[in-house]
Amino acid sequence: MLRVRLNRRLSPELYLGVVPITEGPDGIRIGGSGPAIEYAVHMRRLPEDRMMDVLVRAGTLPEGAIGALATRLADFHGQAATGEEISGFGSPATIESLWKEHFDQTQRLVGRVLEPFQDAFLRATVQAWLVRKNPLLRRRALEGRIRDGHGDLRCCSVCFIEPLQIFDCLEFSRRLRCGDVASDISFLLMDLASLCRQDLAEAFLRHYIERTGDQELPQLVPFYGCYRACVRAKVNALSAEDAEATAAERARSLRDAQGLFSLACRYANEDRPPVLIVVCGLSGVGKSTVSQSLGRTLSATVVSTDVVRKELHGLQPTERRAAGYGEGLYAPDVTRRTYAGIALRAERLLQAGKSVVLDGTFAHSWQRELAAIIAKRSGALLLYLEITAPDSIIREHLRARASDPSAASDADWSIYLAQKAQWEALQLPEWTHASVCASETPEGTTSDALAALQRRLNWAPPCREQDAGIGHSVRS
Repeated sequence: MLRVRLNRRLSPELYLGVVPITEGPDGIRIGGSGPAIEYAVHMRRLPEDRMMDVLVRAGTLPEGAIGALATRLADFHGQAATGEEISGFGSPATIESLWKEHFDQTQRLVGRVLEPFQDAFLRATVQAWLVRKNPLLRRRALEGRIRDGHGDLRCCSVCFIEPLQIFDCLEFSRRLRCGDVASDISFLLMDLASLCRQDLAEAFLRHYIERTGDQELPQLVPFYGCYRACVRAKVNALSAEDAEATAAERARSLRDAQGLFSLACRYANEDRPPVLIVVCGLSGVGKSTVSQSLGRTLSATVVSTDVVRKELHGLQPTERRAAGYGEGLYAPDVTRRTYAGIALRAERLLQAGKSVVLDGTFAHSWQRELAAIIAKRSGALLLYLEITAPDSIIREHLRARASDPSAASDADWSIYLAQKAQWEALQLPEWTHASVCASETPEGTTSDALAALQRRLNWAPPCREQDAGIGHSVRS
């Protein structure tokens, strides 16, 4: 039987063989004399109090246990089957298909178990990851890092007796069992994180790297840990709908699912791709003040259309060149060159792994589409932050800016009115588009803008003691 053969790779003493379940005159028997109606795996019984999940919860994990487990798994992965066919299971295309399958299956959970912004953040992060990590995933497949592994490596599948037992591998799907060794160990690391034992997860990873020399693992654990947390969340969400479970069991499964989706978002934040934030809106709303504050807070580079427009003409940012709407430095051809210039600068920064804030009006859809293209090409998250303000505040801003020698913008009230007449409304998904109305003070506007972005970029609270054990209501 395949299950016995695969599990004997890690626990040969535990899996004794296969026995028939028979049906005869005296009824259904295990190993009886009648014809076999089914077959069962014959295993030794393991002591419950030596299971890893039990020991971790109790805080009684033996000294050296994590190192021993890491060594055992590292050696197992080193000897596990690999080859061209198995390497295909770790290809970017296969990984993308697994993520697509997952998102298709969890779509119906959005708004009930999974917050809409969580779902949008995870989708956007995964899409960016798949672009940015593509070369690394391809190279690891060529280097033989894809192995026929365990596939379901959780704390409840490890028993600390002598010898160490690692059991219950995923035998029914080769596609889910074979993958990068980083994916295999990330299941265990995710499980430890769900038990609020990130310290043990870090210790395991350190020992595993020492044993294998695989220094790329820290780049991949957030990626695969996020996937593993999402999968377990989905399993618990299904259990929360089980009509045969008690109300208490269903409530527990629902809490576990929600906790695991939050853990997935924590992994997404841990290795968040660079972010392209487009701060847009009509002249005078306070975009530049907000952009500079966001740049400092998020350690992002600010690229301004006002500055680039003048640099293209050999001018200092503060040199004034007043002109009517669509004339001079603001003629359509100059505007196209300006937006092409900021796009080029932003793309170079994003591909170097740096987040960028674009500061400009972005009044037309083609300008916003330009930002979307470079974000997708660079594997960056894309957010539009639209700043609005009542006319009274804009008049005050424009009046103050006219006398500010450090201001780069030449726009006045007439320019504002012309922009307003030609403004194309943003029609974007809610997660991608945040709108903030300017406050009486720049500090208030910036605070509201940061809150809107934080909601979209960091859904995951830190692990709390009462969350310990999430994802363990389903052991099979």
